[in-house]
Amino acid sequence: MKHLQHGLSRGMRALTTLLVGMTFLAASLPALAERELDRIVAVVNDDIILKSELDERLSSIRMRMEQQGTRMPPDSQIQGQVLEHLISEHVQLQRARMAGLEISDDELNQALQQIAQQNNISLRQLPQMLEQQGVDYPSFREEIRRELIQQEVQRQMLHREVTVSDREIQEFLADAEARGDMQGEYLVSHIMISIPSEEESEDVTEARRKAERLHTELGEGADFAELAVTYSEGQQALEGGSLGWRPGAELPSAFASRVVDMEPGEFTEPFRTSRGYHILKLEDLRREDAVVVEERRIRHILIRPDEMTVPEEAQLKLERLRQKLKDGADFAALADEYSDDHVSAADGGEMGWQARGAFVPAFDEALDQLEVGELSQPFQTPFGWHIAEVMEVREQDRTSEMRRQQAEQQIRNRKAQERMEGWLRQLREESFVEIRLDD
Repeated sequence: MKHLQHGLSRGMRALTTLLVGMTFLAASLPALAERELDRIVAVVNDDIILKSELDERLSSIRMRMEQQGTRMPPDSQIQGQVLEHLISEHVQLQRARMAGLEISDDELNQALQQIAQQNNISLRQLPQMLEQQGVDYPSFREEIRRELIQQEVQRQMLHREVTVSDREIQEFLADAEARGDMQGEYLVSHIMISIPSEEESEDVTEARRKAERLHTELGEGADFAELAVTYSEGQQALEGGSLGWRPGAELPSAFASRVVDMEPGEFTEPFRTSRGYHILKLEDLRREDAVVVEERRIRHILIRPDEMTVPEEAQLKLERLRQKLKDGADFAALADEYSDDHVSAADGGEMGWQARGAFVPAFDEALDQLEVGELSQPFQTPFGWHIAEVMEVREQDRTSEMRRQQAEQQIRNRKAQERMEGWLRQLREESFVEIRLDD
């Protein structure tokens, strides 16, 4: 199973943020065997959510907020919101089971390796670190496995439905340039008070008043993250409302048009969209520099070992060809006659202008040792034995190309986020959910 590409899991960032100095998502998870019998707080189709599961999630949020220096609201204020997140996770896992999606132990270990690296420890040291924080390692592994399954079921759903056309990219770039937001990334936090529809009603009026009240509290010095956790109905509410670092052009247009003119620390007046009333805070920003890469014009001759030519003979053959070249033989003629790379051989062995990293590591490393016009010694890669020459070096401005690639990914991310929110609402509506929180 392929791993979810970066950008399609903005709402599911737990994999890359589970441990930042300390673990918070699975913090204080007791071993299942030590659990006392507890009551059911929700029924989700054929699954149940226990009070202990809700308490564990509240505990993990509390630890995270303490590490961030944010005061935790009383459990009674946010347990309903946390329970809705747990319900969303359960319906996604149920959909994954229906689709037969699984995460292998190898894939799980790769994710755990990434978490360990983020904390500057080895995978072997991870269980010990978790134990020091009071975290049960087997439970932690299963928590990560569930996260990966949710990401995969989202990836498969979004892969089928999210496409990007050339016209969309062109319009996106033109619009982003006009707004002036293609040259930076923004760290934005968000509070949303949802409304039932675009029609005026008492509910809409109440949502507006609530947003205005929160804006007043912010003006009086209230903590944005605390208000987001307590009141926001956005997907990232339990993360203090943080949307993470995003290019301005990847933000919804209603957000980008506002934050592009803001300074770090500022927050907006409440504003309305079709989804509700919003307040944004710009936490930080960073500007984009031009993308200039070094490119090398390269030519090579490849001898590929086979049943008739063992590796030692391929190396020896290239040594003889190298001596001919040093004696004045024509590189293009020898490449055309001897090279097993028939594509480049037809062009005199030339591989065109290529940036570092375009080839397998062994080939790039051999090129890195060469001066312009210098002929390499025979060297080996997975493709066979080579001699190569760096003909020219230049610096190339790839900013426009990079922005086009970024634009495509940002459009895809934005569409994916919008589609995912609708898909999650649809899953919730199609599921049988009975909440027993007050039983």
